[in-house]
Amino acid sequence: MQGYDTLLITKPTLSALDVEGLVKKVTVSIEEFEGSSVNVDHWGVKRLAYEVEKCREGNYILFTYDGKATTVAKVEEVLNFHGDVIRFMTTKQVKAANKAAAKAAKAKAQRKPAYNQD
Repeated sequence: MQGYDTLLITKPTLSALDVEGLVKKVTVSIEEFEGSSVNVDHWGVKRLAYEVEKCREGNYILFTYDGKATTVAKVEEVLNFHGDVIRFMTTKQVKAANKAAAKAAKAKAQRKPAYNQD
């Protein structure tokens, strides 16, 4: 399974009880569609860079989980139909092994070839 991060922004007028309901709905949909290791991180209300849906602030919530592409599609479907979600974005996590391999390949490419001096 692949790791994913889904960041969503809700309207700031949403009550704490409604936010918890939304978090529970998203968590249940992740687990229902073969996802696991759900970690929820509330970032709180922050100012947006520009006005979105007549809101200057938004409540940020980050979900970190493992799942399949179908899991992400179902989570995004739930978020699309929720009226209090202003924006959301899902990104695929890069595994540590891939980072190390990419770093080694970059270092190898930057090495100068040894020339034979006769």
